[in-house]
Amino acid sequence: MPEAWNELALPDLYASVAQSGLVRRLLELARDEDLGPEDRDMTGEATRSGSNDGPSTTAAVVARQAGVAAGLATIPELLSVFGVSVKAELLAGDGDTVTPGDTLATLTGPLDEIVRVERTLLNLVGRLSGVATRTATFVRTMRAAGDTPARLYDTRKTTPGLRVLEKYAVRCGGGCCHRMGLHDAVMFKDNHIA
Repeated sequence: MPEAWNELALPDLYASVAQSGLVRRLLELARDEDLGPEDRDMTGEATRSGSNDGPSTTAAVVARQAGVAAGLATIPELLSVFGVSVKAELLAGDGDTVTPGDTLATLTGPLDEIVRVERTLLNLVGRLSGVATRTATFVRTMRAAGDTPARLYDTRKTTPGLRVLEKYAVRCGGGCCHRMGLHDAVMFKDNHIA
C-alpha cells in the first residue's frame, strides 16, 4: 500500500485519505476544541447584527508568502463538520505554487459563520502549506544537486492526529510517502534489533 500512495494524483490521494475517516475525526476534534461542549462562538454571538444568520459576505483566503498550497481540499469537509452554510470556491489547488497576494479560496455566507470556521481553516491550510513548501524546497535542492534519481520520503515522525494530512502535504510538495503506520509495511530499525 505505501507505494500506491505515490502513484495517485493528488485529488485521488486526498479522496483516499478522506475515506479513511481520519480527516473527519480531526476536523471534529478541531471543532470541539474551538466551540466547546455547547457548540458556541461567544464573540460571534456578541457581535451578530440581530438577524438569525448575520450579514452575508465574501472573505478571501490569501497567501501571505510564496510557497506550495496544501490543505485546500479539506475546506468543504471542514465547512460540513462545523455545520455552517458557508460556500467555498477553491481558486487554487493543493500542490500549486503560490505567490504573496494570490487568492487561494473564497468563502461566501453569513459573516458570523465565516468567523466561526476561519481560524481552524487558516491554521490547517497554513500548517499543511508549510509542510508542502518545505518539502518542495528539499526536492528542488535534491534535483539541483545532480542527475541522481533520488526521491524524498516522509517518516512517521508527524504531529499526532495530523499524520494523514501531513503526509498528503509532503506529496503536495513533490515528496513521496513512506508507510502510513505500523500497519502497512514492515521496517526493522535499530530498536527492533536491540
